[in-house]
Amino acid sequence: MSRPGQDDKRYDRRDTTLKFVTRPDDLDPMPPEEGDQGLRAEMSCGHAVTPQSLTGWCRSLLDQGQYKFKCPALQDGTLQQCGAVWSYEEVRRLAVLTAEEMQHFEENMARLAAAEYCDFKTCPGCKSYIEREELTNLCIQPDDLDPLSSEDEEECLRAEMSCGHAVTPQSLTGWCRSLLDQGQYKFRCPAINEDTQEKCGAIWSYREVRRLADLSTEEMEYFEENIARMAAAEYQEFKACPGCKTYVERKNLTNLCVRCLVCAADKKKVFQFCWQCMKPWKGPAPRSDRCDNDGCINHDLELLRTCKTTSFPQVRGVHACPSIRACPTCGQKVEHDKTGCKNIICPRCQVEFCFVCLKLTPECLKTSSYFISCSDGVAPRQTAIPVWRRK
Repeated sequence: MSRPGQDDKRYDRRDTTLKFVTRPDDLDPMPPEEGDQGLRAEMSCGHAVTPQSLTGWCRSLLDQGQYKFKCPALQDGTLQQCGAVWSYEEVRRLAVLTAEEMQHFEENMARLAAAEYCDFKTCPGCKSYIEREELTNLCIQPDDLDPLSSEDEEECLRAEMSCGHAVTPQSLTGWCRSLLDQGQYKFRCPAINEDTQEKCGAIWSYREVRRLADLSTEEMEYFEENIARMAAAEYQEFKACPGCKTYVERKNLTNLCVRCLVCAADKKKVFQFCWQCMKPWKGPAPRSDRCDNDGCINHDLELLRTCKTTSFPQVRGVHACPSIRACPTCGQKVEHDKTGCKNIICPRCQVEFCFVCLKLTPECLKTSSYFISCSDGVAPRQTAIPVWRRK
């Protein structure tokens, strides 16, 4: 596919990776005259577009604060919109985005994905992000995030979170920063409810955390950059192609052989690479274990096989548990910080599971509790990584 300037984008008729059609542009009610500029490509939903109409529509969605690109065309014979969601990979390729456009799209997608969680607006005067302040409930009681605190300390003033648990700026900053360092951008309360002896688990908004943790400018920058990156990663699961360095999304999560359509268009031949070793593909395909390149091994499985064991000081009867696990829902590698209970929330899929027996928390708690050993004991080292079946 050619990479012309923004005002002169068009498809290459020789590009065999695209399906060209001669029918009108479904996104443009007043298409240009036929000719090279009239060449249409068919989207995955079956509707026809040009680079200009697709770029314009998706950019208008971003300008409206929407980062999921839905087809606005009407379904044949109806007055209903198609509504199919196009992946960013498909939009980027069929819109023939320039480098500047890709930067604009990706920065805004990350910001909008984070904004769903961060809940802020722009000031109409200076255009910087602001949040509405709310009254803070202050209390004199032990810090629920610091087990060594007491009511008798000199600096005993605490703030009450929305869930009712008491914090100080130091304990709240420390806990939330530790969550970010573990790859979690949703801030859950770790305090134990007195009546049930179970973890609170309430989700605090970034707005609440930022205000009650009294974050400094540097801390806000650190928090917001990481929240944006992690929130975007849930929606965009890409790797950079080793050939052209553009980002590619793997649709079949059980096949390591991935085809780069940009390289195929530029080089006029099929280009495939290994999702695991990131080298040009060798050997038969599809395969889920490895390609035929030397040194192509699943480093995640190797880590699960050789990692050290750990114990949990606050959990009775648990010893020699592997220190690294793959989430039983999505396969993300996670490590327990050895504090608190035996359960952990996956930073990727946000599903809570028992780090010891690898059951989902509700199933584990049927025969056990947060701070005693599991009825089935310590699950052995994992020999396969689960594939995330997103709904």
